[in-house]
Amino acid sequence: EVLRAEVAEVEVAYPAGRMATIVAATSAKLATKTKPSVAATRDIGPQDVEDLMDEDSATVASGAAKGSPAALAALAVVAADCGRAGIPPSARRAAIAYLGGTAGRGGEACFEALVAAFRGERSPGLRRTAGDALSDLGDERAVTPALTALSDKSKLVRWRAARILGELGGGQGKGAGASIQAALLQAERTETAFEVAFELADAVQRVAQRAAETVGKPARGTGPIWKQIQQGKSSGLTGE
Repeated sequence: EVLRAEVAEVEVAYPAGRMATIVAATSAKLATKTKPSVAATRDIGPQDVEDLMDEDSATVASGAAKGSPAALAALAVVAADCGRAGIPPSARRAAIAYLGGTAGRGGEACFEALVAAFRGERSPGLRRTAGDALSDLGDERAVTPALTALSDKSKLVRWRAARILGELGGGQGKGAGASIQAALLQAERTETAFEVAFELADAVQRVAQRAAETVGKPARGTGPIWKQIQQGKSSGLTGE
């Protein structure tokens, strides 16, 4: 009953016509932003991103498991902008964070947008947010950009990179696990920030354990802790 009431409220606030207009208008704005300008900064803002997120959430709530492909595609463009088209950081941050919670609904475009932000955002805080989103997405391909980010200038980003590797690394098999461990150990030897060094050491252990467990069998126990708990419940495992 509660879900039905929420869906009814969303349908009233965002009827099909308004949703289509929001997505079309925002996508049109994004298509014209080819280089930084004051107009671009004014044209695409937090409200546009909020409208797109509402559009996708409402579509999911109405029963469409894949959400709104058009809204997700537009959000991916915002997330990958990295300031080139003048889209405000607050709008980019919101888009990045939202895409991390889409459970892969946005497909390749959303994943690549988050990788682009993780690699290319000038702000360490936004790069860290992109790393958080990649972690939440739980795609093992995030291991590759995370390895590169171990040498990021910001300890916030290096910490997040180590955490991603601890969450997702090793499930690809023993050989891949060994190379990830080697990279983590090398980073640990030169790391000066205690909290990052601690995370690197922990990641080494987690990758080694996961690689040993997954030799000859499907990877298990990958992703952020909340996702591992969810996977355990769905498979009947309690950890006790």
